[in-house]
Amino acid sequence: MAKAQLVDEGSSFQLDEFKVKAESLVARLDRVKQEHDARWGIKRIEMLVDAHLRLKLTQQLERVFNAQRDRDIEKMEKAVQGMIKGYAVLDAWAEDNNIEEKPEINAVEWVMQDKSIMVVVQTHNDAVYYQQFRPELSNRHIWSMEELELLLESEVIKDIMKAKALLPGTRMTRIAAGGGATGFDDLPDSDINLSGGLANPLFNFDHAKAMKAPTSR
Repeated sequence: MAKAQLVDEGSSFQLDEFKVKAESLVARLDRVKQEHDARWGIKRIEMLVDAHLRLKLTQQLERVFNAQRDRDIEKMEKAVQGMIKGYAVLDAWAEDNNIEEKPEINAVEWVMQDKSIMVVVQTHNDAVYYQQFRPELSNRHIWSMEELELLLESEVIKDIMKAKALLPGTRMTRIAAGGGATGFDDLPDSDINLSGGLANPLFNFDHAKAMKAPTSR
């Protein structure tokens, strides 16, 4: 069981030999997993194989974790190699059973404040495919451009679009409920115009036009 530490003479820096080797093994296994996921989708083939093979994969991954916990580099090397063979078995099973590979999908992912992932794809079919190949994502956070177009038709969004057109470079921002540091408490009353016939009267477009920079000559 390898637990040695290497000491760089002439320096107080200590190199944990196990940690360095373990990180290298984990990186190697991660590369294999990423290649598998890119081809077939995350956990997709694991969910298609029989329960016996899925159990063997789970047990093999547990061996990797246990060897890392015990700081046993020899066992970890064998466990990682076994897990790599497991991904090769999944690849072979998918090929033998003519499983469709992951299609190319144009998508943009965004990590939201609650750490969940929002995804925007082009079409509804892309959204269905994305959910199939990324089952760990919540379907409520996968949006197509078709759906976003419908959202843009709401009256409040149309007013926001007008404001953005009048003031290039502006963007939407979060305002704390009830005012406060990020609300309207620190604005003079004279700066707030709630009059007019807009769908959302908070936007004063006459004031916005007046704020536009003069055209340079």
